[in-house]
Amino acid sequence: MTSTQNIYNMVFRQLQNIFGLDKEEKTLLGNTINDAIERTLDCIHSYANGSDIGSINVLYGDHYVIFLYYLSNCIYHSNFKKSNCLSDKIYLLNKMLFGCDIWGRLSEN
Repeated sequence: MTSTQNIYNMVFRQLQNIFGLDKEEKTLLGNTINDAIERTLDCIHSYANGSDIGSINVLYGDHYVIFLYYLSNCIYHSNFKKSNCLSDKIYLLNKMLFGCDIWGRLSEN
């Protein structure tokens, strides 16, 4: 189980080390992380036969890959100037870590 702050720190460090983040991107990441966590928990809950997960464990690949997709998607739809660039960085991080080609600009429909 991982706290919101721990999830933020992990994603931030990974993105900062690989791509670099500017001040606006750091703020955008902080502003959207809670929405991504909520959507991730809803998704995990639905495939875990309704069991109460409680929080995301970023050491579980299935949790983290879903979270990174939702984070990229939330950021893309936030309509900030830097949202496309940061959304693409998170997409690339997901692709680097898991080989998943799940673009954050895709809609759930």
